[in-house]
Amino acid sequence: MIKHQNKIIAQKALGRRAKNINRELRSTVAKQEAMTALQQKEFHARTAQQAKGLEALTATLKEQASQIQKVSAQFEVSNPAPQMLAKNQ
Repeated sequence: MIKHQNKIIAQKALGRRAKNINRELRSTVAKQEAMTALQQKEFHARTAQQAKGLEALTATLKEQASQIQKVSAQFEVSNPAPQMLAKNQ
């Protein structure tokens, strides 16, 4: 009878430990999921910010290319390319 009671007490203790471990595991998983969600949110925010920066750089480069073309065209008009002389002249 005493052995049987001790066995029941031990099983209950093991059951409580298993429940506690299970509860801790669920808590840890929930914390990890929350951290993952936060990291994803931060990643998307950084990505959006970088995309805006890239758009601004692209616009700047296009404007600079346009300015270079204008200056090149003005240079061509003001300084025509030298022409080759024919051999018989």
